[in-house]
Amino acid sequence: MSTLQELDQELREAEQEVAASGGEITPRYEQAALALLAKVDRFALYCADQEGRAAALRAFAAKIIQKAKAAENARQRLLDYADTVMGDRDSLDGEHVSLVRRKNPGSVRVTDEDALRLSLPECVSTTYVTTVDKKAVGKAIREGREVHGAVLVPSHRIEIK
Repeated sequence: MSTLQELDQELREAEQEVAASGGEITPRYEQAALALLAKVDRFALYCADQEGRAAALRAFAAKIIQKAKAAENARQRLLDYADTVMGDRDSLDGEHVSLVRRKNPGSVRVTDEDALRLSLPECVSTTYVTTVDKKAVGKAIREGREVHGAVLVPSHRIEIK
């Protein structure tokens, strides 16, 4: 089966033959034009199919992520339940496994950032994030305003109609 590029090239060559013969449509031209039309239709349908497949896969991935979060939450609820059941004991022993309470190193909760900055300045840093509103910049350029540091870059996309 010929590729889109091959069929396009075949039609271009057939068009040159038609031009060279004074505009008389040749069987080669008709065949090449019909073949290209059919190929473009199949190509566009396949692209649309891939778009639908990608959307379905994204939806499926979202469901899987939800299920993973639900499993993580269920695990945490079970561990919280075991913690409650254990009360003041450090462990619950089963026949093959044990539930053991272990101490974690304490986590830090900042209660006063300014006081922390004064007492331990090397541990506090300020980060600035610069963002550019590209839509607003593009609008300003299209309106004819003089904008330094940005340009409109021509681009295109292929749409299936």
